[in-house]
Amino acid sequence: MKNLYISKYIRYRSSLLLIVIMFVIGGCSSTQPTNNDSSASSSETTSEVNGEDISSKTRTFTHKMGTIQVPEHPKRVIGLYVEDQLQALGVKPVMQWGSGGQTRSYLNLQDVPVLDVSGGVNFEAVLSADPDLIILFNDSLAVKGGYEQFSAIAPTYVFDDANENWRESLTTIGDLLQMSDQATEVIKQYDQQAADSARTLQQAIGNETVALLRIEQKGMLLYGGPSKGFTGPVLYGDLQLQPDPLVRELAWEDYNKQITMETIPELTADHIFIVVGNQAEEQAEQLYTNPLWQNIPAVQKNHVHEVDFLTWMSSGPIANSLKIKQATELLQNRNLQ
Repeated sequence: MKNLYISKYIRYRSSLLLIVIMFVIGGCSSTQPTNNDSSASSSETTSEVNGEDISSKTRTFTHKMGTIQVPEHPKRVIGLYVEDQLQALGVKPVMQWGSGGQTRSYLNLQDVPVLDVSGGVNFEAVLSADPDLIILFNDSLAVKGGYEQFSAIAPTYVFDDANENWRESLTTIGDLLQMSDQATEVIKQYDQQAADSARTLQQAIGNETVALLRIEQKGMLLYGGPSKGFTGPVLYGDLQLQPDPLVRELAWEDYNKQITMETIPELTADHIFIVVGNQAEEQAEQLYTNPLWQNIPAVQKNHVHEVDFLTWMSSGPIANSLKIKQATELLQNRNLQ
């Protein structure tokens, strides 16, 4: 395994050295602006090896962890926890994120090998996927030497947090893959869907209030406002729905806030969305059978909507589009339940 790393690393670093030398000799690079905080430039070298001309085109990007040379048109991409953005651009990753046996099943990538990161990164598996570009959604897998090991396999781009603003991360990935026009179109179509659904829901439920709860083995989480998280930006931002007063009071400026059963009577939302975490079915059943829960307005009106955990606890144009579609259908048809 170590020899494989060394071999590929030497080839990768040698190609970078050749590029630098030819850049100095021929002055062949030109700077191009990007749509994000990274910087990019293009370079091309031609050399002769064993009597054959070898051409190499790369572009330079600066990111959270440093500067990398990215192939002009990457073909084999690993995008850990940004598979949603890749799929939206029509790019099928050669490996997908997984944790504890879970993957983001809504992406339908059953035939793509899974890199389960719950126990650390299997770099031998990453190497065997033979990527020419690796994208990490944040630096959680890059710290403590991880970035160096990823970079020894392929150029590696690290986001601050790709899920903080999926539009920005999609734009950056589009730039990395030379698919900026496609990224712009994906965002345009999503925004149109959101605007259409917001009008539909305004007509259907007016100013009725909503909230989202996540049930876990260790308690309940109330999700916050439009500035952070997987759900608030969709429910209260894109769809312009009205939050329950408890959301504004406890979690509006936060990703989420833990609440207790004693808080439940204060949850007066007309509609409640619920996601049930991994192996938290027993806790959900305990909640549903509790008299405090059974007496709140949404339960009394049969306006509690249990939705898919992996879809609603993910971020990206595909996940958020599915949230919009499901929320619109559930809320629009509330009187048919």
